[in-house]
Amino acid sequence: RALDVESITLSDREGVVRVSSDAAAVGKPLVRLAGESVGVAPPGVAVRRVEAGRPAVFAFEAPVTFQGKTLGEVLVTLPAEPLSAAIR
Repeated sequence: RALDVESITLSDREGVVRVSSDAAAVGKPLVRLAGESVGVAPPGVAVRRVEAGRPAVFAFEAPVTFQGKTLGEVLVTLPAEPLSAAIR
């Protein structure tokens, strides 16, 4: 089935947003979402459940690397309910 992505943001190695589904974030520092860590992720990857006054989402943060060098970071948020329902 299709995956419902709420947002996606790509930052450079200095942490400045270069591409985002939120146009207002482009050119600004990447805002990390605070939330409860979920499960075990590979090194350098963070998975959090974030509620912050809105419907819950899962936030996935991972480095973007090429030939062992970090070029930036990607942040993807997905609605929590469909993923939680699939796990149940």
